[in-house]
Amino acid sequence: MKVDPDGIYYLGPKGSFSHEVALRLEGDHVELPTISEIFESVSKGGVGIVPVENTLEGPVNETLDNLYTREDIFVNQRIDTKIDLVLASRYDVELPLVKRVYSHNHAIHEARNTLSKLGLSNFIPVNSTSKAAQLAAEDRESAAICSKFAANIYGLKVLRDNIQDGVNITRFLVISKQLTKAGEKNHTSIYGTRYPWFSIQGLGEILSSQR
Repeated sequence: MKVDPDGIYYLGPKGSFSHEVALRLEGDHVELPTISEIFESVSKGGVGIVPVENTLEGPVNETLDNLYTREDIFVNQRIDTKIDLVLASRYDVELPLVKRVYSHNHAIHEARNTLSKLGLSNFIPVNSTSKAAQLAAEDRESAAICSKFAANIYGLKVLRDNIQDGVNITRFLVISKQLTKAGEKNHTSIYGTRYPWFSIQGLGEILSSQR
């Protein structure tokens, strides 16, 4: 696997929420298909953007497993991002024609109640919300749960917006082989240890501040 020493690795394809977070950082943005591959690349150089927990769905186990087993990877920054989900389809598809909905498992669970009220129940899990958008662009009987960012990239129209079941925040970590001591004010917390100091309670405090 070729590793870019200046790379910023994120969970692809292009248009994922990880991609949106990665664009906040300057550098060469490189998409990878799995979280584990991000950790593997970062162990050789560059930095990675990985989701670690969500207010509606809880922890991301693949990230936690890698943090636990890889002693050479450090958490440098924490970025909390509000997640707004949309239901999107090809421009020649209307809601009554949708027979299946693609998305990441977490996004499916985050929007299930809203979509069930629209009569949608056939959900197909895929690796990311951007992969879902990619598939929906090729399937005339489908839609994707994704971001507006992904819908725009893959030429989809938004059938319904803000379909998440409540306020939805995902915590992302910036990881690297470097031990750092300072971080971006307001957006990040730097711990300089192998393990992120995170908690669902901490995200709950963010929600409380938005009410």
